[in-house]
Amino acid sequence: MNHVTLSGGHYPLVHDMGFTKVGENWYHPDRVLDYNVFIYSYEGYVQVLEHDVEYLIKPGDFLFL
Repeated sequence: MNHVTLSGGHYPLVHDMGFTKVGENWYHPDRVLDYNVFIYSYEGYVQVLEHDVEYLIKPGDFLFL
């Protein structure tokens, strides 16, 4: 796992922001993007599989892809 540090002097450009609420059996289709994605779990759990590594994002956790 890599660690990302965001300095107070240089903020990342936010292209889009949204909120997703899904059911238990929902899954996201596989895709490859040309930009980074920041996932934050406010409530519930998010399971992410990236390069055969599984991440379980719990409330208050985040993942930067």
